[in-house]
Amino acid sequence: MDSKILELVKSQLFPTFANHMRLSILRNFNEGGRPEKWKPSLRAKMTGRKTLLQHHILQNSIQVDSTPTGIVAHTSVVYAAIHNFGGTVKKTVTVKQHKRRTKKGKTTVRSHNRTINLTMPKREFFLIQNEDLEYFKDKLEKIIEDNLGE
Repeated sequence: MDSKILELVKSQLFPTFANHMRLSILRNFNEGGRPEKWKPSLRAKMTGRKTLLQHHILQNSIQVDSTPTGIVAHTSVVYAAIHNFGGTVKKTVTVKQHKRRTKKGKTTVRSHNRTINLTMPKREFFLIQNEDLEYFKDKLEKIIEDNLGE
């Protein structure tokens, strides 16, 4: 590949694409999934609010970086994958001894095991839309035309 084109891709195209991808992912959150809407969470149904946006932790954790070799979209939130891809969680956890308030006053709950069996529907937010691909194509053509005079 011509070194001038490669430098243009690294310096102009990758940062532009990274910014556009981040905005597109954030739009997926704000629209509740696109092109297909996500199945609403129970909390969203009960409160009338949006799915995956209770505290905006997951949405605000999304980072898209431009590197010399491409674009990397990532998050440090440990539960991001189960929300994005869906799936089943089956495990046993130990609940530590703790105090609980009841109508009769405070009571101590002994340490015990609890089995978690949870199915999470797929709610893809790390998703490139067809309109994004069109944007990338148009931007690439414009950068090449502006800088190489074709």
